[in-house]
Amino acid sequence: KEEILSHFPNIYAKCLEAGYDITKEPIPVVPAQHYFMGGIAVDEYSKTSMERLYAIGETACNGVHGKNRLASNSLLESLVFAKRAVYHIMENKEKFERNYPADFIVEYVGQVRAWFYYVHAVNTALAEIGAFGDKAKNGHKNAYKNVITTGTLAGNDGRKMSKSLGNFTDPNELMDKYSADALRFLLLSSPVLSGEDFALLDKDVSDVHRKLSMLWNVYDFFTTYAEIEDIDSDELENIKSDNILDIWITSRVYQLQTEITGNMNNYNLPAALIGVLPFIDDLSNWFVRRSRRRFSKNDDENDKKQAFATLYYVLVYTAKLLAPFTPFLAEELYQKMTGKTESVHLLDWPTVGAIDTEVLEQMSRTRQIITDALALRMQKSDTEDQIKVRQPLSKLIYPGDKLPDFYEQIIADEVNVKKVENGTDLKLDKTLTDELKREGYARD
Repeated sequence: KEEILSHFPNIYAKCLEAGYDITKEPIPVVPAQHYFMGGIAVDEYSKTSMERLYAIGETACNGVHGKNRLASNSLLESLVFAKRAVYHIMENKEKFERNYPADFIVEYVGQVRAWFYYVHAVNTALAEIGAFGDKAKNGHKNAYKNVITTGTLAGNDGRKMSKSLGNFTDPNELMDKYSADALRFLLLSSPVLSGEDFALLDKDVSDVHRKLSMLWNVYDFFTTYAEIEDIDSDELENIKSDNILDIWITSRVYQLQTEITGNMNNYNLPAALIGVLPFIDDLSNWFVRRSRRRFSKNDDENDKKQAFATLYYVLVYTAKLLAPFTPFLAEELYQKMTGKTESVHLLDWPTVGAIDTEVLEQMSRTRQIITDALALRMQKSDTEDQIKVRQPLSKLIYPGDKLPDFYEQIIADEVNVKKVENGTDLKLDKTLTDELKREGYARD
């Protein structure tokens, strides 16, 4: 009683005038047909999803039997978690007490000092008097455990989105032109999900769409060569590979799963999605490109099957990972890859397998050496010229620990040098012999 009186003296007084002592009696329940919601009769507003409107506090006690009263423009409309999650507390007592408090709530940053606060205040008071059972009375009284606060969306001119200003493209147009998944992914990965401001630009939606579409390029590659090579996906199950590229991409997708899972458990959506687009790029522009010869005209049938099995597994696994974030892409990709009609959204979250950290580290180092060496190719000074990649060079020396031959061969292929050696500094021999020049001319 003291909690309610200290927090809500005016509401308590009004309810008392109406004949309700909210410290002793249940909060009044008003049949939906007696109330209007934002000017629309509740029974017309949603007959299926709102069996009853629970009017509480001042709204409930200020003439509960009057008709045509506005019942949900009050801040008290959605204060009690129980009314939002379980309509009939007494009929679902065990279920409610098992699920209280809520795992999280999400709202605009302006509600930090409004709705978020009042939800805490009301529920703490009600829990204290035992309205939510012994568990809440003797333990955690807050209405929720975590908060996701969204920031303000700005339009294409940097100002807050406004219909009157017309400073944004109709979302329906964006979704029709690009995709709902692209718009959804951009917003979920943006600072707006961290409570910060974010300008929604058409170009950004286009960029996300283009990068997500690389998955379909990989899918087309897989299906094209699977048909050429007469590969049956049913035969690809449980094929293990010892190829380093296969181990690397499998470790990468498991690494992505770990990052997404960890950040989702911490309710950090932008951080959860940081690695998604780089992974898709790795899959398309590194694994597929480096493995292309393994999929077609490969005399090693075992290696060919391992390549197909790995790509099949990674695409299906990726569809499961993307399901919460790009639901339409994930559904279509999963069903096309597996031939199943069941929804990817009804599957369990994928479990993580073994991550080969040594392969990940060595591949990352290999790619960095390649990047640095290609930069040396394009370096120009008084003593050296820029040399295009199609012109073979004689030797590259890289620093650090010596890499296994597999990685050195990748470096030789990507940098287009005859020999790769381990040394103390990164050095690229740009001397062109007549033989190297003839080879370069032949490639032109």
